Amino acid sequence: MFVYYGTRHCGPVDAIAELGEVRTRFFHVWFVPLIPIGSMFITEDTDDGVRGFKVGLSLKSIFVAWSRTALFFSVIGLGVFCAATAMDAVDATGAVFRLLQKVDDPTKIPTPKLVSAVEGVGGLACGASSMGACVLSWWAIGRVFRNARGARKAELMGMLGVAPGLDDDPFD
Repeated sequence: MFVYYGTRHCGPVDAIAELGEVRTRFFHVWFVPLIPIGSMFITEDTDDGVRGFKVGLSLKSIFVAWSRTALFFSVIGLGVFCAATAMDAVDATGAVFRLLQKVDDPTKIPTPKLVSAVEGVGGLACGASSMGACVLSWWAIGRVFRNARGARKAELMGMLGVAPGLDDDPFD
């Protein structure tokens, strides 16, 4: 079995427009970030790697990388759950409809068949909404932690040797 492993930069945070962003270098297996090695302010991605300078280990970047990875695998697991639940719901609902065609009094349909059909449809709805929540969370985590603000922005710009602009709000 082929196992792909190595190091890569993940968890982009504290971006400053047209200058760069902070990413953490992780040891990974199959692109899953496992062990953080160090963080860098990356100014440029090159064919040979990245250019930038080291900053202290960014817990924010580690959080973004690990949480987005967990959400990715959650979406995959929920997709499998939804597929299995959908198949059960179709089977149970089909059985109820077949019974409805045979029985002239709907009150004589066995309760377990009805419960199974309702559980299947409810499980599918729950799984699909949970998938939506995971996708929304994945997007929100990237959006909330994306840009550097306030003191962190000033610190990174100072490391770059660039003075903050006069129009920058120091309290944003």
